[in-house]
Amino acid sequence: MNKYSYEICRHHHERFDGSGYPDGLKGDQIPLCAQVVGLVDAYDALVSERPYKRKLKHAEAVRMIVNAECGAFSMKLLQCFFTAAMQKEWVQKVESNREE
Repeated sequence: MNKYSYEICRHHHERFDGSGYPDGLKGDQIPLCAQVVGLVDAYDALVSERPYKRKLKHAEAVRMIVNAECGAFSMKLLQCFFTAAMQKEWVQKVESNREE
């Protein structure tokens, strides 16, 4: 298994404020690849229907993530996420997937 695969698998539930698991890593102790996957995983969980919840609209999911309602993420990572998530192409893709 390569280094990045291991770091993603092990640490994608860590949170920037140290509230995550399994190791309680904080800030830059969390590998960047795991931080990115953790944020994307949180977004996907919000915009996907699950047996225990309805799927949320793109804007609501972005708002929740930016407002730290889904855990703490790096401010730099949140800025990148927000910039990407507001791109017209992303919004159109997400909204078209909602109709499927």
